[in-house]
Amino acid sequence: MALAASALLAACASRVARVDHHVILQPGTVQHELEALELFVMPMELDAPTPEFPAEYASGDLAPLVVCAEVWLDDGGDTRRVATLRQEPDCTAGDDARALAFEQAVVGALQHWMWTPARICRFPAHLREQMDRGDCTGREVAIDNVPVRLAYAFTFQRSNGRASVQARSNLPAATSSTTPSTRRNPRTGSQ
Repeated sequence: MALAASALLAACASRVARVDHHVILQPGTVQHELEALELFVMPMELDAPTPEFPAEYASGDLAPLVVCAEVWLDDGGDTRRVATLRQEPDCTAGDDARALAFEQAVVGALQHWMWTPARICRFPAHLREQMDRGDCTGREVAIDNVPVRLAYAFTFQRSNGRASVQARSNLPAATSSTTPSTRRNPRTGSQ
């Protein structure tokens, strides 16, 4: 057991770059209100290429630099638009060449991400337990794919020759549909 733990720690210590990310909530986004027997299913990332450090900043130390971006997905899960976010308080403004280079890396990576569609599943009352399990299968469950807009935050940092690209964990997670109103699903934490 100790040998396995040592091997795992050694593997983690040798990792040069890591990418984590999460969805952030933006004030004023339009959201969808779910009915009692509806369940929102977040789009899942099928392929999520890592944003790369721009070549001109591939060496040397780099203080943490946060880049935020939005992704608009259509009801089929296809990316329709990707844009940087600069108005969020913790997001870097693209006012210099360095910030612009990292923004381009994030936008370039997000343009190649592939997703499952976001969905709203509607259940008959007798399938409430199935809904509580998050199981949208079966003939009686109506499923509507919906477009969504997601916002992500990435933090780039390089210290002592080690590169890191990771998520800001202190930003709240959320998503929005392009239809009106909002209510969080208490069973899944999704909207």
